[in-house]
Formats: sequence, C-alpha cells, structure tokens
Amino acid sequence: MDLFNTLPIGGDVRIKNWPLMQSALPTFIICFIYISCIVFGRKWMKNQKPFELRKFMFIYNFLQVVFCTYITYEAVYVWADEKYSFVCEPVDYSNKSNAIRATKACWWYYIMKIVDLIDTIIFVLRKKDNQITFLHVYHHLTMMIFGWYGTAYVPGGQSLFIVIINSFIHVIMYAYYGLSACGSHIQKYLWWKRYLTQAQIIQFIAVIIHSVINILAPCNFPKIFDLTFLLYGITILLLFANFYLQSYIKKGKRRNEVKSQ
Repeated sequence: MDLFNTLPIGGDVRIKNWPLMQSALPTFIICFIYISCIVFGRKWMKNQKPFELRKFMFIYNFLQVVFCTYITYEAVYVWADEKYSFVCEPVDYSNKSNAIRATKACWWYYIMKIVDLIDTIIFVLRKKDNQITFLHVYHHLTMMIFGWYGTAYVPGGQSLFIVIINSFIHVIMYAYYGLSACGSHIQKYLWWKRYLTQAQIIQFIAVIIHSVINILAPCNFPKIFDLTFLLYGITILLLFANFYLQSYIKKGKRRNEVKSQ
C-alpha cells in the first residue's frame, strides 16, 4: 500500500495565498500561545475572582452555531450535488465551482478549530479548572493541527465526511452551551447533555468505520490521511468513552449507592 500516493507535493497550490495556509508554522505558534494562556492564565486567576462572561458566552456560542451551520450546509451541498461516494471520493483539485466550494468549507472548518480554543480561555477566566482536562486540551490542539493539514493537502473528497459530521455535532453542542449560558431558568430544561456526549462518541465511531472502508477500497485518495483519520478516531473515541464512563456511568452508580444507604 502506497500511503502517499496522489498526495500533492507541497500541498494544494490553490490555497497557498489563503490566510494561515502558507505553512504550518502559524498553526504551531497558535498552539504555543494556547498552552501559554492555559498555564499562565490559571496562575494569574488564582488571585482573581472568576469572571461571569454570561453575555459573552451567549454571543460566542450563538456565532459558533451560525458558522458551524454554514460549514455543514456548504459541505453537504457539495457532497450531494457531486453525488460523493461513501466508499471512495478523491479530492477534486480543479478550479471548478464545487471544488472551490469544498475547499472553502474545509478552510473555514480549520478556522473554526482555532476559534474553538476560546472555549478553554473561557474556562480559565471563569476558574473552571476541572473542565480543562487532558481530553479537552488534546482534542482542541489536535483538531486544529489536523484541520490545517487536511485543508492544506486534501480539502475535499473524503475529508468532507469529517467536516460534515463534526460541524453538525458542533451545531448541537454550541446550541446547548448557548442555552446554558442563559442561566438557571433555562439550564433546568437542558437534560440532554448526556446524549450530546453519546452523539460525539457516535461521530467518532462513524469516522473510524468510514476510514476503514476508505483504507480497504482502491481509491485515488492519499491513504496516509485515511490512516491518520483512523488512528486519531480511535484515540479520541477511547478518551471520550472514558469520559462518559467516569461522568455518567460511575457517577450514576455512586449516586444510587448513596441514595440506598
């Protein structure tokens, strides 16, 4: 198996002049700034009162829903209009309308992975240190890095499956967080957080299945990306499954044990 077959040397030439796409260096600088904000921000917040940020959080989550909906729509439009195959769909590197539309959807997807880092900054400023877990930081960093590489080398084709499913999940997720930011009078109706985590787990299972099919099928798509999607899907699935186990299964059992005593 040639893992790098059909991989464009130096990346997709169509997007070389797009913001942040000249090289991976700006993305890694953002990673460094992100980690620094977490480390030094938490130290600074030790002697500060937590910020409320309720209005900012509502606006931020609302804008997330809008942009994620837009990305989902654009990617689904191309997928449906071009009748993409679930089994094999090479990247169209031409300047045709739908090819550029798919590329833009992938680029915006990458940009939103950078915007997602604000989630953590909000946790820092609100002193929600318990939510800044390894899973949280690992997921945000890796999604941004893979978002850049996916956009730089395979902006379209089979990559759109991940863009569609992840952006759609983010629409639901940020809608939940936006409603939660409205206060306790709304929070009491948000009983579906557990099912949101289940939906996130299902998306990773779908990515794994899709990646396995793509690896096994003869296809003019770089297998290195299929393999990367598969391995990453497995790692993040295990981390989310562990989070679900700890947060809902074990905690639920402990609550039932306390009630029975």
